[in-house]
Amino acid sequence: MVDVGPNSGSTTAETTLEDVSWTNPSNILTQNDTYATVSISAGQTPELLYATGLGFSIPSNATITHVRVEVDMFTNVTPANDFALVVTKNAGASIAGSRPINRFAMPASDSDTYIDTGFATLAQWGMTLSPAEANSADFGGGFWLIFGDTLALVYDHARVSIRYEINPGPPDMQPMPRGRYVRRPGVKLYDQEDTPLAIATLPEDLRFLMGASVQ
Repeated sequence: MVDVGPNSGSTTAETTLEDVSWTNPSNILTQNDTYATVSISAGQTPELLYATGLGFSIPSNATITHVRVEVDMFTNVTPANDFALVVTKNAGASIAGSRPINRFAMPASDSDTYIDTGFATLAQWGMTLSPAEANSADFGGGFWLIFGDTLALVYDHARVSIRYEINPGPPDMQPMPRGRYVRRPGVKLYDQEDTPLAIATLPEDLRFLMGASVQ
Protein backbone atom coordinates (compact mmCIF):
# COMPACT_ATOMS: atom_id res chain seq x y z
CA MET A 1 0.00 0.00 0.00
CA VAL A 2 1.09 3.55 -0.74
CA ASP A 3 -0.19 6.61 1.17
CA VAL A 4 -0.06 10.07 -0.43
CA GLY A 5 -1.02 13.31 1.24
CA PRO A 6 -2.39 15.02 3.11
CA ASN A 7 -2.79 17.48 0.23
CA SER A 8 -4.29 20.94 0.56
CA GLY A 9 -6.36 22.40 -2.23
CA SER A 10 -5.42 25.12 -4.68
CA THR A 11 -9.07 26.03 -5.38
CA THR A 12 -12.42 25.72 -3.64
CA ALA A 13 -15.82 24.51 -4.79
CA GLU A 14 -19.09 25.51 -3.14
CA THR A 15 -22.55 24.20 -3.88
CA THR A 16 -25.26 26.66 -4.82
CA LEU A 17 -28.24 24.55 -3.73
CA GLU A 18 -28.34 25.18 0.02
CA ASP A 19 -29.44 28.15 2.12
CA VAL A 20 -26.39 30.15 3.13
CA SER A 21 -23.06 30.83 1.39
CA TRP A 22 -19.68 30.98 3.08
CA THR A 23 -17.69 34.18 3.53
CA ASN A 24 -14.05 34.02 2.38
CA PRO A 25 -14.22 30.38 1.25
CA SER A 26 -10.65 30.36 -0.08
CA ASN A 27 -9.39 30.62 3.50
CA ILE A 28 -9.80 26.84 3.88
CA LEU A 29 -6.84 26.25 1.54
CA THR A 30 -4.26 26.78 4.30
CA GLN A 31 -4.23 26.15 8.03
CA ASN A 32 -3.31 29.61 9.24
CA ASP A 33 -6.11 30.69 11.60
CA THR A 34 -7.65 32.80 8.84
CA TYR A 35 -11.14 31.44 8.39
CA ALA A 36 -14.07 30.88 6.11
CA THR A 37 -17.23 31.60 8.10
CA VAL A 38 -20.99 31.13 7.86
CA SER A 39 -23.87 31.90 10.22
CA ILE A 40 -27.14 29.99 9.94
CA SER A 41 -30.52 30.07 11.60
CA ALA A 42 -32.50 27.07 12.83
CA GLY A 43 -33.46 24.78 9.96
CA GLN A 44 -30.95 26.23 7.50
CA THR A 45 -28.14 24.35 5.78
CA PRO A 46 -24.86 26.00 4.79
CA GLU A 47 -23.42 25.38 1.36
CA LEU A 48 -21.07 22.43 1.05
CA LEU A 49 -17.53 23.81 0.87
CA TYR A 50 -14.75 21.69 -0.64
CA ALA A 51 -11.03 22.09 -1.13
CA THR A 52 -10.34 21.06 -4.75
CA GLY A 53 -7.33 21.13 -7.06
CA LEU A 54 -5.48 18.80 -4.70
CA GLY A 55 -2.62 18.01 -7.09
CA PHE A 56 -2.58 14.22 -6.79
CA SER A 57 -0.60 12.16 -9.32
CA ILE A 58 -1.87 8.64 -8.72
CA PRO A 59 -0.37 6.16 -11.25
CA SER A 60 -2.79 4.93 -13.89
CA ASN A 61 -2.11 1.28 -12.96
CA ALA A 62 -3.06 1.86 -9.31
CA THR A 63 -6.20 0.79 -7.47
CA ILE A 64 -7.36 3.37 -4.92
CA THR A 65 -8.53 1.62 -1.75
CA HIS A 66 -8.97 4.35 0.89
CA VAL A 67 -9.60 8.10 1.18
CA ARG A 68 -9.15 10.34 4.19
CA VAL A 69 -10.69 13.81 4.55
CA GLU A 70 -9.72 16.08 7.45
CA VAL A 71 -11.19 19.46 8.41
CA ASP A 72 -9.99 21.98 10.98
CA MET A 73 -13.04 23.92 12.15
CA PHE A 74 -15.12 24.86 15.16
CA THR A 75 -18.47 26.39 16.12
CA ASN A 76 -19.84 28.58 18.88
CA VAL A 77 -22.43 25.94 19.93
CA THR A 78 -22.70 22.18 19.56
CA PRO A 79 -24.68 21.42 16.38
CA ALA A 80 -28.13 19.94 16.88
CA ASN A 81 -27.47 17.32 14.19
CA ASP A 82 -24.56 15.18 13.12
CA PHE A 83 -22.51 16.41 10.19
CA ALA A 84 -20.44 14.73 7.50
CA LEU A 85 -17.13 14.79 5.73
CA VAL A 86 -17.78 14.73 1.99
CA VAL A 87 -15.99 14.04 -1.29
CA THR A 88 -16.79 15.45 -4.72
CA LYS A 89 -15.54 14.33 -8.13
CA ASN A 90 -17.14 17.15 -10.11
CA ALA A 91 -16.21 20.39 -8.32
CA GLY A 92 -19.14 20.32 -5.93
CA ALA A 93 -21.90 19.61 -8.44
CA SER A 94 -22.73 16.47 -6.46
CA ILE A 95 -21.55 14.45 -3.48
CA ALA A 96 -19.53 11.39 -4.50
CA GLY A 97 -19.17 9.98 -0.98
CA SER A 98 -19.67 10.90 2.68
CA ARG A 99 -18.63 9.84 6.17
CA PRO A 100 -20.81 10.79 9.19
CA ILE A 101 -19.28 12.57 12.16
CA ASN A 102 -20.89 12.75 15.59
CA ARG A 103 -21.99 16.30 16.37
CA PHE A 104 -20.11 16.26 19.68
CA ALA A 105 -16.83 15.96 17.75
CA MET A 106 -17.16 19.60 16.71
CA PRO A 107 -14.91 21.70 18.99
CA ALA A 108 -16.06 25.01 20.47
CA SER A 109 -12.78 26.82 19.79
CA ASP A 110 -9.84 26.64 17.43
CA SER A 111 -7.53 23.89 18.67
CA ASP A 112 -5.67 23.50 15.34
CA THR A 113 -6.60 19.82 15.33
CA TYR A 114 -8.43 17.99 12.57
CA ILE A 115 -11.80 16.26 12.61
CA ASP A 116 -11.66 13.06 10.59
CA THR A 117 -12.50 9.36 10.56
CA GLY A 118 -9.06 8.15 9.45
CA PHE A 119 -8.53 6.27 6.21
CA ALA A 120 -11.89 4.81 5.14
CA THR A 121 -12.43 2.33 2.34
CA LEU A 122 -14.24 3.38 -0.80
CA ALA A 123 -17.10 1.11 0.28
CA GLN A 124 -17.34 3.04 3.55
CA TRP A 125 -17.47 6.27 1.55
CA GLY A 126 -20.09 4.72 -0.71
CA MET A 127 -18.23 5.56 -3.91
CA THR A 128 -15.74 4.49 -6.54
CA LEU A 129 -12.61 6.48 -7.39
CA SER A 130 -10.24 5.98 -10.31
CA PRO A 131 -6.73 7.45 -10.55
CA ALA A 132 -7.92 9.82 -13.29
CA GLU A 133 -10.75 11.09 -11.06
CA ALA A 134 -8.43 11.56 -8.06
CA ASN A 135 -5.91 13.44 -10.21
CA SER A 136 -8.59 15.76 -11.60
CA ALA A 137 -8.76 19.38 -10.44
CA ASP A 138 -12.47 18.73 -9.78
CA PHE A 139 -11.77 16.16 -7.04
CA GLY A 140 -12.01 17.49 -3.52
CA GLY A 141 -12.97 16.99 0.11
CA GLY A 142 -14.90 19.08 2.60
CA PHE A 143 -17.68 19.47 5.14
CA TRP A 144 -21.48 19.28 5.25
CA LEU A 145 -23.94 20.17 8.01
CA ILE A 146 -27.61 19.37 7.41
CA PHE A 147 -30.36 21.47 8.99
CA GLY A 148 -28.43 23.07 11.80
CA ASP A 149 -29.72 25.26 14.57
CA THR A 150 -28.70 28.88 15.05
CA LEU A 151 -24.92 28.86 15.07
CA ALA A 152 -21.75 30.21 13.49
CA LEU A 153 -19.30 27.86 11.77
CA VAL A 154 -15.62 28.73 11.51
CA TYR A 155 -13.66 26.71 8.92
CA ASP A 156 -9.87 26.94 8.86
CA HIS A 157 -8.60 24.14 6.60
CA ALA A 158 -9.48 21.01 4.63
CA ARG A 159 -7.05 18.39 3.34
CA VAL A 160 -7.24 14.97 1.70
CA SER A 161 -5.08 11.82 1.66
CA ILE A 162 -5.30 8.75 -0.59
CA ARG A 163 -4.16 5.16 -0.13
CA TYR A 164 -3.61 2.94 -3.16
CA GLU A 165 -1.95 -0.23 -4.35
CA ILE A 166 -0.21 -0.94 -7.65
CA ASN A 167 -1.81 -3.60 -9.81
CA PRO A 168 0.77 -6.28 -10.69
CA GLY A 169 1.44 -6.56 -14.40
CA PRO A 170 2.13 -9.76 -16.30
CA PRO A 171 5.40 -11.49 -15.36
CA ASP A 172 8.42 -10.63 -17.44
CA MET A 173 8.84 -13.34 -20.07
CA GLN A 174 12.48 -13.88 -20.85
CA PRO A 175 13.31 -15.82 -24.05
CA MET A 176 15.04 -19.15 -23.56
CA PRO A 177 18.48 -19.26 -25.11
CA ARG A 178 18.88 -21.38 -28.24
CA GLY A 179 21.33 -24.25 -28.21
CA ARG A 180 21.65 -28.00 -27.78
CA TYR A 181 19.24 -29.54 -25.32
CA VAL A 182 18.54 -33.04 -24.18
CA ARG A 183 15.22 -34.43 -23.09
CA ARG A 184 14.44 -33.96 -19.40
CA PRO A 185 13.60 -37.19 -17.60
CA GLY A 186 9.88 -37.65 -17.12
CA VAL A 187 8.73 -35.19 -19.82
CA LYS A 188 6.15 -36.92 -21.98
CA LEU A 189 3.29 -36.03 -24.30
CA TYR A 190 0.32 -38.18 -25.23
CA ASP A 191 -2.13 -38.09 -28.14
CA GLN A 192 -5.92 -38.34 -27.88
CA GLU A 193 -5.66 -42.12 -27.74
CA ASP A 194 -3.33 -41.87 -24.72
CA THR A 195 -0.40 -43.10 -26.80
CA PRO A 196 3.03 -41.61 -26.00
CA LEU A 197 4.38 -39.36 -28.75
CA ALA A 198 7.94 -39.73 -30.01
CA ILE A 199 9.98 -36.60 -29.42
CA ALA A 200 11.50 -36.77 -32.90
CA THR A 201 8.03 -36.47 -34.49
CA LEU A 202 7.17 -33.20 -32.71
CA PRO A 203 7.66 -29.72 -34.22
CA GLU A 204 11.01 -28.16 -33.40
CA ASP A 205 9.54 -25.35 -31.26
CA LEU A 206 7.60 -27.82 -29.14
CA ARG A 207 10.65 -30.01 -28.69
CA PHE A 208 12.57 -26.92 -27.63
CA LEU A 209 9.98 -26.01 -24.96
CA MET A 210 10.09 -29.57 -23.65
CA GLY A 211 13.82 -29.37 -23.24
CA ALA A 212 14.60 -31.73 -26.11
CA SER A 213 16.35 -31.50 -29.45
CA VAL A 214 17.23 -33.85 -32.25
CA GLN A 215 20.93 -34.77 -32.04
